[in-house]
Amino acid sequence: MEEENINKMEDVESAPLGVPGNTELVGEEMEFSLTELEIDELITKLCLLKTNREPFNFDVDEENSFLISYEETEEGELE
Repeated sequence: MEEENINKMEDVESAPLGVPGNTELVGEEMEFSLTELEIDELITKLCLLKTNREPFNFDVDEENSFLISYEETEEGELE
């Protein structure tokens, strides 16, 4: 039986990558459970999004917690 993991995802807006000194993130944190297989599928999909959208960024740590950040255009849509 697969053990369920509790993961955190932050939906945040961040400054463009490479902007020095900007470490403040504003957003909403959501907590949910995923199986190991669901986590692997999500990471694969996020990697694909990262390849297709440069302003989209995420990090995953050893405990499968991850942070997702993106920039919004003036119209409020993802660039």
